[in-house]
Amino acid sequence: MEKRKRIASKEDQHGQMMKRKKWRLQLSNLPEDILCTIVSKLPLREAARTSILSSQWNRTWCSHTNLNLSYRSIMSRRYIERDIRPEGRKLNAEEFIRRVDAILQQHNGGGVEKIEVIGLLENENAYHINGWVNFAIKSKTKQLVLDFRSFHWPIDEPYNFAFQIFDAANMENLQSLKLGSISLKPPADFKGFQNLKRLKLLDVGITDEDLQLLLSNCNCLEFLGIYCCKLITSLRTTHLSTQLKHLYVYECPCLKEIELNSGLTTLEYIGPLIPLAPPGIYVLTNLRIKSWDISDSLQYIFTELPSTLPRLEMLTLQCRELEVADTSLLYIPNLLVDFHLTEDYFARQTNQIYLSKTSEIGIASK
Repeated sequence: MEKRKRIASKEDQHGQMMKRKKWRLQLSNLPEDILCTIVSKLPLREAARTSILSSQWNRTWCSHTNLNLSYRSIMSRRYIERDIRPEGRKLNAEEFIRRVDAILQQHNGGGVEKIEVIGLLENENAYHINGWVNFAIKSKTKQLVLDFRSFHWPIDEPYNFAFQIFDAANMENLQSLKLGSISLKPPADFKGFQNLKRLKLLDVGITDEDLQLLLSNCNCLEFLGIYCCKLITSLRTTHLSTQLKHLYVYECPCLKEIELNSGLTTLEYIGPLIPLAPPGIYVLTNLRIKSWDISDSLQYIFTELPSTLPRLEMLTLQCRELEVADTSLLYIPNLLVDFHLTEDYFARQTNQIYLSKTSEIGIASK
């Protein structure tokens, strides 16, 4: 009896082992496109490690569709710590470039959705950066990020974006572009990114005229973000189509005025208060303003600004202090005014004032 149980137990164990082996065989026999999809869900570092599993997996990671090429993703901790010294930064840049080049050389160059290059690079590295941009174009990348910002050290000479690489034929796949600490000077005959939907400029060197040229013919642009761009004094989006729905402006110290396009529905502005509403009627429904000197302008915000924004539904004001303003002249149906009182950028209290069609005011605290 016991002998029969031992035999049955061995048979059960053998059956379980065969099931596990069969499962492994099923995984390894999956079509290559499915394997590539599975691997593309992993971070790039983890995807590369799958190459040690078998000869079949050796090249699977090279079809990764999301290439996050940042210091943190492809450099070890000792390199990041070495970055605090000038000589260390130079050595790090050289090693970072070597690794990015190696990864892109092994990649099969097809079906890339997003390429992010995030590191401390300058114009002296332009040869390699231009090569990466060429790779993005040839792989028909939809989202391109080139972010070379340094939060601790000044950049001697920012990378000059290579507009000459792009033409009407090879830029049609690009839908999202994010640039950080880059110098932008488009040529006079630049035709714009015709299929671009999202554009973020972070601490880039660009003048008012060049920004207008850069935005020219961006007829599909839906989101425009301008962050800490120190050369911009006037921002005009009036020439853009009604496709542009969301404009985000963050701490541009020299900015004096903003002219909006007629189709804009959401405007987020952080910085000193400036004229926001040129002549005309707009469909803007959501306006968010964060400024330390907002209290001095509450009367203007509540009385004059809404007259040009008749469809405004949500007004968010964030500041250090808040004085009482006369809202008796504010006649916008169903407007929600959201006050955020902050101290050192952290919210202390939030009051919401609801204005109904009968101009009754209700206050709710969060």
